[in-house]
Amino acid sequence: IIVFTSHDLNSQQLLKALQKRNLPYDEISLTDRPSRTADLESLVGAAIVPQLFIHTRHVGGLERGLKELKRWDHSARFDTPLAKYEAEVLPLPEIDDDDDDRLAPNA
Repeated sequence: IIVFTSHDLNSQQLLKALQKRNLPYDEISLTDRPSRTADLESLVGAAIVPQLFIHTRHVGGLERGLKELKRWDHSARFDTPLAKYEAEVLPLPEIDDDDDDRLAPNA
């Protein structure tokens, strides 16, 4: 899970929602790393934060991100959002594209 953030309240709210569910994530702070703004713009067409990605799928900003997490909360197949993450996201192959590291947290 990758979250593009800033030091704004919406970003903090989305991060808290992930933490509450014990979901592992990597944060790319545009405040701390403004050079990553171009990456976000190329991925979603704007530099509006927060932006949530699960594996390489763009979920959206705060509203869509919270809606997706609530959907995970009510999954009939898994007891917790972390169980869903471990079953469906964690086994996905690593992103192996040397030319595109826009979602790499440490690029």
